[in-house]
Amino acid sequence: MRPPQPVAPWSGVRDSLTFGLEPPQLHPPDPAVPGEDCLNLNIWMPETGPAGLPVMVWIPHIHRYRDHEIVDHRIMI
Repeated sequence: MRPPQPVAPWSGVRDSLTFGLEPPQLHPPDPAVPGEDCLNLNIWMPETGPAGLPVMVWIPHIHRYRDHEIVDHRIMI
């Protein structure tokens, strides 16, 4: 796989109504669209509400991995 690349700039509101590609995996969930361009972040928020809401990052199935391999402990909050 290639290292991540900067995203091309855009103007206006970015369409985020569909999910991005998923990383290649042995048993992908259905429906899955795998691809190398899989560094995506899904954020859900209320339709209206205050600005500056917190963002929680959840890594599912973390028990399958050794955390020192996927987490940079220098930046954990």
